[in-house]
Amino acid sequence: MLGRVDPNCQTTGSPALFDHTQEQKLVNHIKRMADYGYGYTRQECCEIRTDFAIELGIRQKHQPLTLKWFRGFIKRWPVLKVKKPRALELARAKCTSKENVAEYMSNLKAVLEDNDLMGKPH
Repeated sequence: MLGRVDPNCQTTGSPALFDHTQEQKLVNHIKRMADYGYGYTRQECCEIRTDFAIELGIRQKHQPLTLKWFRGFIKRWPVLKVKKPRALELARAKCTSKENVAEYMSNLKAVLEDNDLMGKPH
C-alpha cells in the first residue's frame, strides 16, 4: 500500500468526524430522550451534531452535516434504530395525568441542569 493506509484501519472511506467518546455522548443523549418519550428526526440529529462540531472547531457554520453523515453514524451504532413515528392514539392522549406531566417536567429540569441550561433561555 506504499504507506498510504494505516494498518489499524477497520473501515474504508473517510475517517469519522467525531471520536468514539464524542459519538457515545450523542448515542446516550438520543437514548435518554427516547426514554423520556421524545425521538429525534434524522435532520435533528444532524443539526445537534453540526452545532457540536462548530463548538469543537471541527466544522464551520456554513458546512452542516448531511444525511450521508447520519447514515454512517447509524451504521457505526447499530444499537440505535430509525423508526417511523406513530400517531398518538386517543386512549393514550386521555391517559395524560398530573403525575405524568409532573414526571415530564422533572425529567426536563434534570436535562436542563445536566447541560447547564437553566439560566439560558436562548
